[in-house]
Order: sequence, then C-alpha cells, then structure tokens
Amino acid sequence: MFVSMLKKVCAVSSFALLVSGAFAADLKDVGPNGSVGVGTYSTQAEYKDIKVVGADGKVVYESGELKDMKGWVTSEGEWKVKDGALAQSGSPEGNISQIILDKPMPAEYTLTMKARKTGGDEGFLILFRAKGFPDGERCCWNLGGWGNTQTSLDGAEYVVDDLKKDDPAIDSNKWYNIKVEVSAKGLRCSLNDRLVYNVDKAGKVIEEKKTDKPADEKKGDKAADEKKADK
Repeated sequence: MFVSMLKKVCAVSSFALLVSGAFAADLKDVGPNGSVGVGTYSTQAEYKDIKVVGADGKVVYESGELKDMKGWVTSEGEWKVKDGALAQSGSPEGNISQIILDKPMPAEYTLTMKARKTGGDEGFLILFRAKGFPDGERCCWNLGGWGNTQTSLDGAEYVVDDLKKDDPAIDSNKWYNIKVEVSAKGLRCSLNDRLVYNVDKAGKVIEEKKTDKPADEKKGDKAADEKKADK
C-alpha cells in the first residue's frame, strides 16, 4: 500500500538530515492549510512554471523563471535551479527528495506546474497541504510509482484507496502539465488536462456527471423517434 510507502519515505529522520546536510531549514508556520511542494523517489526530475491561484482569483505564488531557491525548503536529494526550473538530480536510497514552498496557502486554491522526468525508475511526487517539515502531515499525489506502473493519492485528511494501475507510465524528457484543485468539496488532480482523481475530503471518488451524447448519436435517436411516430 502507498500509505506504508509514503510513511516510510516521508519519515526522514533528523539524524540522517544532519549527517547529509541536505535540509536547508524548517518551514515557518504555514497555517492550518499547509503549503505546496514537489518531490521524487528513485527518480530525477524538473519542475517549472509553478503557480498557485486562490479561489478568489488572486495569485498566491508564481515562480516565473526561477533565478534561485529563495523561499523553498529542501530535504534530501540534490536540488538546484536549472534553466529557470527546480531540478533534483540526486537519488538518495530509501528516502523521498522533496522541496516545499515556505509560504502559507489559502483554504482553497489551484496549483499548476510543468514537470519533466530526467532519469530514474519512477515519476513525480506533487505535495500539498504540507504542514510540517521534514516530517509532518501532507497530501501526496504519486504519479508513476511502484516502478512507474501505478498512480496514487494519499496523506493529510484524505484517504484514497484507489490505485490507478492502468495509468500510463511517465516518459523521460517529456514535459507534463499538472493541475491540483483544492476546495471545500475535496480534490481534483489532472495530468495533461485529463482528470485522474476527483475525490471528496473523505477520499470517496466523486462520480462525474455523464455528458450528452455525441451529435451523431443524437441524430440517430431523433431519426428513430420520427420513424416510430410514422407507424
């Protein structure tokens, strides 16, 4: 289960961090809604065009073309700014490499970014509702986990027992558009405009409303109705 893996990879001991010197500083008080971040596990990746917009339409954070890592807190891995993006090039065994924005988030917001895998065995970790660092509660969307074979969502107050075993693998050296919508109703997670998760705050999948039939099907139904009327 991803829950066990998440606890294992996220429970980075303070001792290990002190020895490695990998973590820069503790997060400040990011409030009850936590903050956002990204990470990797057995993979190297880059993240750019990171943007958070509140439910009121106001921009909470926008990375633009990053010049440095000011405002970001790291744990494990080898993080740096490369060509305007956050890049993680290390591969620490048994630990998650993560970087979290040292800024409180509103109760409702939309997080968007572009992500690219540059090497390794898995995909991306998208973090939000992150309230502690390096240990602490957070929600994690794991794309390309279990050796790039599955996708999962877990952590914080959300308990989602819905592994996406048939999700396509994350390709190397390809930019993906990622979107996470956090609201009072729950979470919506999309990859390249494809809705992957739509769950309420208890982790229950919210069924999508059925869309109207295509125009050609409607036309066929109308013709059938007219035929019946002639009889």
